[in-house]
Amino acid sequence: MVERILHCVPGNMDMGGIESLLMRIYRKIDRNKIQFDFIVHKTGKNFFEDEILKLGGRIYRLPNKRKHPFKYKQEFLNVIKNYKIIHVHSVYAFTYYEVKWARQCQKSVILHSHNSDAKLLRKIIHYLFKHLQNHYVSVRLSPSKQAAKWMFNEGHDKVVYLYNGFDTTKFQFDMNSRIEIREQLGLANNDYIIGCVGRLDWQKDPIYLLRLFEKLKANDNAYKLIFIGDGSYRQTLERETHQKGLVNDVIFTGSVSNVPEYLSALDIFVLPTRYEGLGISLIEAQINGLPVFTNKDVPKEAVINQNMYLLDKGDSELWVDAINKELNVINLKKRKVNLSDFNQYNIETVVKKLQNIYLQLLS
Repeated sequence: MVERILHCVPGNMDMGGIESLLMRIYRKIDRNKIQFDFIVHKTGKNFFEDEILKLGGRIYRLPNKRKHPFKYKQEFLNVIKNYKIIHVHSVYAFTYYEVKWARQCQKSVILHSHNSDAKLLRKIIHYLFKHLQNHYVSVRLSPSKQAAKWMFNEGHDKVVYLYNGFDTTKFQFDMNSRIEIREQLGLANNDYIIGCVGRLDWQKDPIYLLRLFEKLKANDNAYKLIFIGDGSYRQTLERETHQKGLVNDVIFTGSVSNVPEYLSALDIFVLPTRYEGLGISLIEAQINGLPVFTNKDVPKEAVINQNMYLLDKGDSELWVDAINKELNVINLKKRKVNLSDFNQYNIETVVKKLQNIYLQLLS
């Protein structure tokens, strides 16, 4: 008999860290035993929608919880009737309601922490509801100690650490991909390409990166910048790119399905994120052999090799100097890494662990 797991995601099944992780797990899990269904919140088609339906999953469109709280609750309770396990993916404790309602309906509730901080208003809401939320949880999942501390009660000893797994072999540096992507983007072999992968939003702080690039560009005309991903800040970034006269030097790819190929085209990876639950794109970049520059406050679980530079965002000149130095010693022969260093992030390991959790709850 196939058991269905209902996933409650923070937004929709579009391209993003949580959503991409779920799809990687979904593709690999034994679908003769486990099927995935999803609650989303927009009326339009989701990025992963066609694939979800093809894999046998279902999508439930619920109204916005803030705008229509009573209707949302009614529809949520109606959807969860036919499920034994509700897997709630949370970035802050506004998920208290889903966790509480599901538990009151005698469901097993998995609360999965995916972040380690939030904006001020969300932070206030989080600390108001965090401890209440924990009373209704069956299993606590987290990708790092920082994310666990953020979401769960201080000193909680029942957190299961589940790394954000992926197919590590796909992210190895590939020269053919480097040449192909650069040709597609109209970039020369001798261009120095700086890039990042992630949502273009407040958390990832892409505006900080654009302003770093402006300073870097003043030192060398061969520098180019690629934003790989999409988000609410894209229009702001494009407008500022025009204002700074950098239109010919900054590329916005939008959401792409071939991130590994784009990583191979880069020379430097820069993610000035404000905070992370883990920082999977940082790990992917390390596997690709890229020098990685990021906020000193990212979880230590994301730091795998010596190619990571953890910097203070209060000193942008430090970032500029460090990136310039690294660009002066680029050596593609050093892009091959030892995959055994990344075994804990292998998708097969993660899927097996999560599937066992599901089966134990079902039994």
